[in-house]
Amino acid sequence: MVTVAELVIALDLIGAKLNHEGVRLPRAACTPKLRQDVIKHEQVLQLLYRLRMGQRWLTEQQERFLDDDETAASDELFSRGMDTCQGLQQQLRSKGIPFTTQ
Repeated sequence: MVTVAELVIALDLIGAKLNHEGVRLPRAACTPKLRQDVIKHEQVLQLLYRLRMGQRWLTEQQERFLDDDETAASDELFSRGMDTCQGLQQQLRSKGIPFTTQ
């Protein structure tokens, strides 16, 4: 049985793309076992995608704020984004995905 972490590494190695529609597997690298693992962990992979996009947005907004860019998100909107990412992390933890802070 493959873990989600091992699956994410395998998907990265073969150049799979994770987006809002799901996982796009390159045909040449798509084995029945890999497809089965993706289907089994699809919900967690979608949560990881949403978390990745949220973190990217937070980073972009923080950079805009530091540059005194008027298009930076308001404090209220940024806080909602932080809350959303924290909620996604909690959902992933409940599914056995560990997070560490460094």
